[in-house]
Amino acid sequence: DEGSLVIAAHDITELRRLETIRRDFVANVSHELRTPLSVIQGNAETLLNGGLEDSKYGTKFLHAIERNAERLGHLVSDLLDISRIEAGNYRIEAREIGVKNAVELAVSNVFSGKSPLEQSITCHIPEDLTIYADPTALEQILVNYIDNARKYVSAAEGIQVQASMIKHRNGRKYTRIEV
Repeated sequence: DEGSLVIAAHDITELRRLETIRRDFVANVSHELRTPLSVIQGNAETLLNGGLEDSKYGTKFLHAIERNAERLGHLVSDLLDISRIEAGNYRIEAREIGVKNAVELAVSNVFSGKSPLEQSITCHIPEDLTIYADPTALEQILVNYIDNARKYVSAAEGIQVQASMIKHRNGRKYTRIEV
């Protein structure tokens, strides 16, 4: 009718919040990818411009390229996992796993091929302690925590990994792993 008005209102608060999260995520990923790419590019240019003949520094440049290429591979793998999770295609295949073996595997993954740091790692884990989890997901979690500890814990403190079975007040038992 003449003189009538229809108003449609939509709350876009959640949409704006998700757009902000996406924008921040893209910015963080771009930054995380740019750093190792810059190191790889800089070291490769140095090697091509004569650094390869310097046996002492040439090897250091090659190791830096290798470490940063590995870092890029982990970042890309993490992005693919996020994509699979969002698409509902990430299959969790949980089973009983020995905690000590899982931690030892993660420690060897973090410290293998790395230049030795003046940092000790101590594990206090009962031999018979188990956890019901997806082995790949648990390894990724442990590697992330142990690698962060390697990077950010001072040599004087050292890294400690401990695990135990705890009983919650609801009566259920849980395996607790601390790094």
